[in-house]
Amino acid sequence: MLTTQTALLTALILLPAVFSIILIHIIFAITNNIKSKQTKFKKLKVFSLDADRGLAEQGYLWLSILTPLIYFLVFGYFSWRDYAPALNEQGFSKFIEISTLPLALLSLSLPLSVLSARIHATHQTSTQIEATKHKNNLDSYYAHRKSMFEYFGALRKISYLEALTGDFYAHPRLHKRFFIDKGPENGTPDVNQEQFTDAIKTLKEIREHIHNTLIKDTEYLISAEQYIIASKKIIKLSKLLDLPAIYEDLLRKNQAYQLTPDKDSPEKDIEIITIGESKIELIAAYRYTRSFLRVLCEFAGQDVSFFDKNIINAIDKDETFHQPPYTTKHLKEIMNAAVLESRKIRTARVSLNKA
Repeated sequence: MLTTQTALLTALILLPAVFSIILIHIIFAITNNIKSKQTKFKKLKVFSLDADRGLAEQGYLWLSILTPLIYFLVFGYFSWRDYAPALNEQGFSKFIEISTLPLALLSLSLPLSVLSARIHATHQTSTQIEATKHKNNLDSYYAHRKSMFEYFGALRKISYLEALTGDFYAHPRLHKRFFIDKGPENGTPDVNQEQFTDAIKTLKEIREHIHNTLIKDTEYLISAEQYIIASKKIIKLSKLLDLPAIYEDLLRKNQAYQLTPDKDSPEKDIEIITIGESKIELIAAYRYTRSFLRVLCEFAGQDVSFFDKNIINAIDKDETFHQPPYTTKHLKEIMNAAVLESRKIRTARVSLNKA
């Protein structure tokens, strides 16, 4: 007897909820089937909050209404089955007396439906905030790119020592190289600090190599080696900044050289291509690269103190690179002398090998 009562109580507790879920599933399935031919129709789901749909299309709302109603009818049946309807004062009083539990269960529909409505509204608000954030991130990302192009676009072309004319066109790749691009959906990209640091370090090294190249009375092979290193680094940095006036136009004026620094080390032999044909073109390429990188640093809010401190006027600013302590010799003359020394070293190497 106890087992039967327990089973009945369990059924009374579970079956109304299960029945309401099944009923709403059936209604939603019929609705989905009817509207399935509509191209933009999205299927209704019972256990899903859809911020794109109204409250009336939310399964949780109908569960919050239908489930208490079914509990009311089921528990009401057991409360009312031994009584007959009586539409008088005593009948209404008795109805309220015996319907306390069913009415309490029915009353749950109001707070549950309100709760469903609030949760749905909160979900819609969250979705709207996320959509707004996504849009703002897209806007800020493309605004950052656009502002960079406009920043560079406002600058005019500059002639450097009448040997090279440099424009300030910012290639789109420049943005990806110097800013950490996590995609438009993540908003304004962060500055690639490591890339800026390396670029400034390379520029400083180029200046030192040019200085060492042009110092008077330096051995030809040493000057040539410094010239080679400076040329390589300028080409590398100009490609990073996308300056075709250097890595394309000046390289068309190049000349190949073969140098032999050490007669005992054939592996150190090098064949190189230099930037331009003269010290003016070399310095012009450096100054153009320097100017372009400074503009980029200023746009990105980077420290530009390097460009104003510890400068070498002859290389960074004026035209005193023909005056002491710098040589008056043409770079081609230095390179040809270095090539001549290299030939002597190679000849000595051949003689040594024969011996």
